[in-house]
Order: sequence, then structure tokens, then C-alpha cells
Amino acid sequence: MKYLSLLITLLFLTSPAVSQVPDHLPLKELPVLKDGSLLIEDFSGETPGELPSRWMNQKGEAVPALYSEKDRNRYHYRVMEEGNNRYLRFEGVHGTHLNFPVAKVENFNISDYPLLTWRWRAHKLPPEGNERRDSTNDVTASIYVVYSVNWLGIPKVIRYTWSSTLPVGTELSKNFGHQKILVVESGDDRLGEWITFQRNIREDYRELHGGNPPDRPLAILVLSDGVSTGSEVKADYDDIRFLPAPESGEHRTEASGIPAP
Repeated sequence: MKYLSLLITLLFLTSPAVSQVPDHLPLKELPVLKDGSLLIEDFSGETPGELPSRWMNQKGEAVPALYSEKDRNRYHYRVMEEGNNRYLRFEGVHGTHLNFPVAKVENFNISDYPLLTWRWRAHKLPPEGNERRDSTNDVTASIYVVYSVNWLGIPKVIRYTWSSTLPVGTELSKNFGHQKILVVESGDDRLGEWITFQRNIREDYRELHGGNPPDRPLAILVLSDGVSTGSEVKADYDDIRFLPAPESGEHRTEASGIPAP
């Protein structure tokens, strides 16, 4: 059942617990960069070879970096270093969400910072990945914006994906309309290349869900996964930020390829 699948895959999956969450989580403020953007994560302060210390499990209740070695190994994400740059890599078959909580960040709201930007790089795609069907719902990389959870515990989500087979611009609706999927990159033409994306998440919410979004999302999640098709997946994530509203007024910002720094 789709409802049961949603609960299992996003909110109610049982994860190993730790006795406490570090004092720096959840964050009270996001760092402000010189260009006025708010930094979610660039992994520059993280230790190569380890899980990132500021990301939580998908329920937002514990930090996988603090798990036992056995439980940390269930997460196939590791911080990597290339020259002077550090980034997050997923390499494996069975994907698990990582959650960056933003609900209590005091210096962020969607009205002032409606633009979400990130860059990612794909190395291995699940060959038969297709988000239309649960049996093939694998992607090399995806970014979720979790806006809210209703009284039944069902989250309202937009998921941006790098699809193996669906064309860019494909829009899908799952879980009784609570999860909207938008394909922003597709296929293997740009494997090995860093690509930067920018989305107006306020406008995307209005167009995909209707109405106005809440002032703050609950979380930003990342997920790479090949378990449905039994495929090895490899992808990198970096430079996730919120940008201020454009001076020219509101507009929908499409995905764009920008050379990596």
C-alpha cells in the first residue's frame, strides 16, 4: 500500500538510537556567506572518510555519525576530499535518508530565502531506475524538501531527482499527492560532471502542491538508492544553500549547469 510505503520510507522507519543529540543540533542559525546566502552544508568542516556530523537520521531524532561502527556502516555516505574541496559521497545499493533539520533555524524563512541551490555529480546510475513505479523507484541522487507533516503523520514533500530514464521536467505525484517528484536531471550524458541546480522552492510548492508553503520547511533530505533494482549507485553532493529572493521579483528558477569551482 502506498500509505504504508510512505510511512516506512520517510517517517517511521526504525533507526538505531543514541542517548543524546549533540548540542549543535538542531541548528539555531545558518551561517551567512559573503553573497548573502545561508549555508546548509559544504562539508568543509567534516572529516574525510566519516559520516557528516550535522546530519540526522530520516526521523530527525539521532545522528548517524554517533552510531556504533556496525550501524554507521548501514549508511553508505562518507565525506570525501578532492584537492581543497570536501563533499558527501554515496556509494552502495541500499540507500538511507540523511536529514538536515531547518525547522528551528531562526535566521531562515521561505519568503526571504526562497531559492534552494545545490550541486551534485553522478558516477553510477541504476540502469532501470524509474520513479513512476515503486518497484523501480531508484535514483542516483535526490534532494527532498519536507514542508510539513499533517495530523496523521504524513509529510508534504517535493523531491528533486536525477532520474535514470525519465526526461527532465517530468512531474510525478505519489502517496496520495503528498509527495511530488520533479526530475531535474536525467540519463548518463553528464556522468562525472559537477552540476549546480537552483529551485525556487516557494514557487515549486505553489505549482505542485497548491497554496502557500509554511514559513519554514521541516528538513532537507538527501537520498541515493539502488535497492529496488539491485543496482550499485554512486553520487556526490555539495554546496547546499538557501539564496535570497531575486531583486526582480518572484520567478521560477530552472535547473542549470554551472561549472564547479
